[in-house]
Amino acid sequence: MHFIRFLKVPTTSSKPSSNIITVSTLITISTDLSEAFYDGNATLRATLRADTQSRQLLASKTVTWTPVLRNIPIQFTFTASKDTALNGIVCVSATENRADDMRTLFAGPSESRILSAWSTPFNILQNGSKAEALVERKLQLSAGKMVRIWEETREDIARHIWPGGLAMTSYLSTLPSPPTGQLPSLTPLLSKPSLNVLELGAGCGLAGIVLHTLHPSTKVTLTDLPITTEITSKNLTSNSKDSSGGSISYHPLDWAYPVPEWCTSTTYDLILVADCYRRGW
Repeated sequence: MHFIRFLKVPTTSSKPSSNIITVSTLITISTDLSEAFYDGNATLRATLRADTQSRQLLASKTVTWTPVLRNIPIQFTFTASKDTALNGIVCVSATENRADDMRTLFAGPSESRILSAWSTPFNILQNGSKAEALVERKLQLSAGKMVRIWEETREDIARHIWPGGLAMTSYLSTLPSPPTGQLPSLTPLLSKPSLNVLELGAGCGLAGIVLHTLHPSTKVTLTDLPITTEITSKNLTSNSKDSSGGSISYHPLDWAYPVPEWCTSTTYDLILVADCYRRGW
């Protein structure tokens, strides 16, 4: 699995009294924490769209990734008018082997799959304005459902999406016939009404949010170190929907301290551990 990442977030530049706007960014395609770069050829389509309901296309560019590359600079230039939206969003995705559809993630070699990236909205008309150090992933699930998950662009272990969470997301999205095979102990539990789930090491909250999205009657509690509070809360807000009797919440939980009373006083049907293990630990 490879991720498109912003090494330098999209940034606006313009000259005084000029309506010519330039937006620049620097991206890479790498594994988690950039331990290895994508070693194949890939055609990437980059777009700059208005952050409005119409998502007006302001500029686009096609670039080619080759095995010798470590990064690619991308630059958009457009002419602003009085009707140009104040804020814009940059998206970079592969034209083939995209990893955004969790139903087909393991339909072929997962190593060749590339996850698309969306920037935060930023002011595209103000010189020096830049996107936040976050990247959004839009993951297509089963039954026409989608989750939108934010992660940091910085090298922060706890606030990233990991392959384990994506694998669990793909598994849940392909039930009852996942291509990777069944987890016999999990499948019967998912048919249980009012399932009570505790996720350990939730990170950005991906696996627990997906479980609740696909099974909205579940009660899911996401937990991780306190440094994940902001990013997990943002993702809960981004994916808040009708819970159909269930609920989803977040509690900071540090394993170095005694287990808090809110946890010890509750009986859980399922302990979800998807993102606690990282290759190389």
